Amino acid sequence: MKKAICFFVLILFTVGLFPGIPASRLQRQKDRLTGKVCKAMFQVIDDEAVKHHDYFLVFLFSGFDCQPCIKDGFRFARQAEDDFHEIYLVGSNANVGMLQLRYDYHRFIYNDVKEIIRKELKYILTPVFLLLNKKGEIVSIHYVIRGSWEQEKNVLLNKLKSL
Repeated sequence: MKKAICFFVLILFTVGLFPGIPASRLQRQKDRLTGKVCKAMFQVIDDEAVKHHDYFLVFLFSGFDCQPCIKDGFRFARQAEDDFHEIYLVGSNANVGMLQLRYDYHRFIYNDVKEIIRKELKYILTPVFLLLNKKGEIVSIHYVIRGSWEQEKNVLLNKLKSL
């Protein structure tokens, strides 16, 4: 019984030492990447339609990301496709076929096998929605993270409606 209590206290202590990623670090990453041109995006998304629209939205995720977060991203992508047609899903380290079945997603998912997008963006935290213009410049960044996604989602929806 004593060991169980000690173990429980240790777990609580450890969780307290390692809370989520501080908002200031996320903001620094947003500040650093907003306005950056992502050339690798056009190497992965080989779609002529991208060049014919002023803006497009990318859901970038890894198969190692939190599954509920990926689920939220897929759900948002399906909902937003009705209003904002240029949405591209890009996965790395992911079984995209399995994810399409799991999340009932029927459009194509691009697979960034060599993670060239994340490398160019200095390993951006994923899952994330990136709004880009037709030149590939990042206009805004919206992380799909438990606890802050609802607020981020509303900001992203307002941004999309304003385009």
